[in-house]
Amino acid sequence: LRAVHTSSLNRHGVLYIRSPQLANAISGYRRFISDVADNGLSSTGPPPLDVMWVWFLHRLAPASYGRDCLLAFGRIITAHEDNPFHHATEAGNGVFHTTSTWAMRHDEVDFKVTCDIPGTAERQGAFLWQVRWPEYDSPEFMEAARERYLRLLKLWSRRSAFLVPTYDQ
Repeated sequence: LRAVHTSSLNRHGVLYIRSPQLANAISGYRRFISDVADNGLSSTGPPPLDVMWVWFLHRLAPASYGRDCLLAFGRIITAHEDNPFHHATEAGNGVFHTTSTWAMRHDEVDFKVTCDIPGTAERQGAFLWQVRWPEYDSPEFMEAARERYLRLLKLWSRRSAFLVPTYDQ
């Protein structure tokens, strides 16, 4: 997910706010997911990063995602099991395969997204800002974070009050 932070598609955090770039990514996502439903993920190929970001955000609302897929396609569309954030990478010239490809494949799609993708993007952008640091690539750091999380789960099981975890630093 940190690839979203460093992508040229997300200059100035435009994929974390209500912006034309996020609106284009949502439009591209609707076309992409319809293509996947029609032709399968292996035939369609990986989406560009901005479209994968929107797909990820939609799946963060599983009830909405499931309902939207079942209504449009009669089944839930699944991502790659071994790498659910698999996306197209930058070409040698620094340009990504973009959402315009999906616009050419479908003039209009019936796939409706019923959750608030821009709101979810804003919340996730704030979270991802916290985990962008190089420490998150360290196995030792991640093990210590896992241990702290397990202690938090234990506290949650013993208390009736809601406890809010903090970000690791």
